[in-house]
Amino acid sequence: MKYHVWQFHFTEEVHFGNGGLNTCDSILHADTIFSALCMEAIRAGQDTFNRLVDAVKGDRLRFSDALPFIGNRYYIPKPIMKLRIEKTANSIEKKAVKKLEYLPVDQLTAFLQGSMDIRKESEHFAEHFGSFRMIEKASINGLEETRPYGIEVFHYAEGSGLYLCCGYEEEEDLTLIEELLESLEFAGFGGEISSGLGRFELCVAKTANTKPLLERIRDSGYRRYLSLSVSLPKETELEQALSGAEYQLIRRGGFIASETYAATACKKRDLYVFAPGSTFVHLFNGDVYDVSDGGTHPVYRYARPLFIGVE
Repeated sequence: MKYHVWQFHFTEEVHFGNGGLNTCDSILHADTIFSALCMEAIRAGQDTFNRLVDAVKGDRLRFSDALPFIGNRYYIPKPIMKLRIEKTANSIEKKAVKKLEYLPVDQLTAFLQGSMDIRKESEHFAEHFGSFRMIEKASINGLEETRPYGIEVFHYAEGSGLYLCCGYEEEEDLTLIEELLESLEFAGFGGEISSGLGRFELCVAKTANTKPLLERIRDSGYRRYLSLSVSLPKETELEQALSGAEYQLIRRGGFIASETYAATACKKRDLYVFAPGSTFVHLFNGDVYDVSDGGTHPVYRYARPLFIGVE
């Protein structure tokens, strides 16, 4: 596969669902991105939608989660694995390790060896990535009194945002994704987009800055790999994938956005997937799963890994 990296520079605050209006995430999982691409493809026409689904189900396209960047540095999820290097650490350092969610890809080796300055990197990330806040809205139902409610949103600091790494086989598939992402610039990602949240500017990442990331993605000579996206092996891959793996499971659910699926709002079937940052000894392909439940058409949940070498 060849690889391409885009940056999302958000011009507005975002609300990425994390279980309710009063909670928010700062990153986008690959399955959410794929769902948004599908909705945009449907608006463009059935042929565009079919091209997108065929490319992803045929494993000609893969995505990472949309993960943090700050300036010229690209961040990956903290590896879910036991550190192999013994290191004397005080309680403050241990707490810093536990709280750490993302680290710069160029510091991955130092982190695994126990030589990364975790407190310094954590403080830099907290100060320069962005911040959460609550905004108040009001709902009006019929003649009832106005009811205020809160929405948590995330504001990205200047010079920070999210990046998306895409693996592709054919240039025409890459062009399709870029066209859909350009359309989504105006629609936005996440919730409350009708209020203007989630809008962004799409930018191609500079090759020199993505080199440490792409070198680890392209190299197949590692003993352990980390998934940059939510993922789930096919049933035939599961036993081998679990051998030697260190992982966390997260539940992925949500409502179906299609207006033609059913007469009333319906939920997708829950799917438990490996969290980004899960590490594996044995690579697997994963799949795109149908999470519909009795509606008029399939509803797809993306769960293919994009692996990066760890050690």
